[in-house]
Parts: sequence; structure tokens; C-alpha cells
Amino acid sequence: PDAATDPVQGLDYAYFQGPWQDLMLRLDQLEPLDRGTTEEVLDVRAATRKTHFAFKYTGYFRAPRDGVYTFHAPDPMYDPNQINREAGYFLQMTLGGRLWYPGTRHHAFGTWSIALAKGLHAVEITYGDYRGGKEDLYFPNREYDCVWRGDKPDLLMSGPGIDKQPLPARLLWRKG
Repeated sequence: PDAATDPVQGLDYAYFQGPWQDLMLRLDQLEPLDRGTTEEVLDVRAATRKTHFAFKYTGYFRAPRDGVYTFHAPDPMYDPNQINREAGYFLQMTLGGRLWYPGTRHHAFGTWSIALAKGLHAVEITYGDYRGGKEDLYFPNREYDCVWRGDKPDLLMSGPGIDKQPLPARLLWRKG
């Protein structure tokens, strides 16, 4: 990979606000309201409102050894009897040039495994929060019920010698 010459721990981020449709479908066409750095993925402390925002985190994932790494999307707690439920967030990840958009509802079980060599690999993680405001297509004049209620969901991972846990900050790097 084209690694940074003197990497430092953490990721760069860009922060966006807007209607959920723009955040989810046209984020690359929006101007960020803020830029900065963070030590952890899905850090939303820079958000200036509670919903309808997105972050794009960029940097490097440092694979500690050769092997298969598995990423686990936050559990949307899908209930087949509740057709008007949403997770309340969207997430996608590009790692080593490969895109993952978690399919957590009917297939894939929200996991993605990728073989990586030891070292730095370019990573981009996009996270958006759309709780409160996504129109329910089945019941007009009502919004989707969002099953996730915390400050932010957790992106988990496991890999060679690493038990399933939130993506460790020690594996995230950016250009110094």
C-alpha cells in the first residue's frame, strides 16, 4: 500500500449535515462543515446536532499480522414482524480498495471478512445518523421507528489473535 511516511495514531474526519437522503446518497457532493482528527472510529463528539449528520473517516488500518479480519456491523435487531423499523444509521467501509456495505437484514448477517497482509491498508469509513426523520413508506405521515438508541453504534472486528471487540484505536492510523 501507499503508506504514510510517518503515520500517527488516529483517523482524519470530515463532518456533514443535511437531509438523510443527501447524506446517504450524495455525500461526495456535499461540502464538509468541519474537519479534524480522532483517535477512534465512529467518534461523533464533533457533531453539532443529535441526528441527520454524517462522518467520513479516512486513514489506514494497521493489520498486526497476516490473516483474515472480520468486521461486524452494529446489530439492527431486525424484527420480521415490524416492517417499519430501521437501524437509524448507515455505514460503509472501504479497506484495501474493497467496498463493504453491511447487509444486516436478510443476508450476510452484517459481517465482512477480508484477507490482509501485515501492515498499513488504506481505510475509509462513512457513518451517518438519520434517526427521526426518515419517512415510513408503509404508513404515511409517520417516521420509521429506529431500533438503535445510543449515542452511536459500535463497529466491531475480530482477526488473528484478536477476539471480537470494538475496532481498536491502536489499529487506526493517519498521515502525520
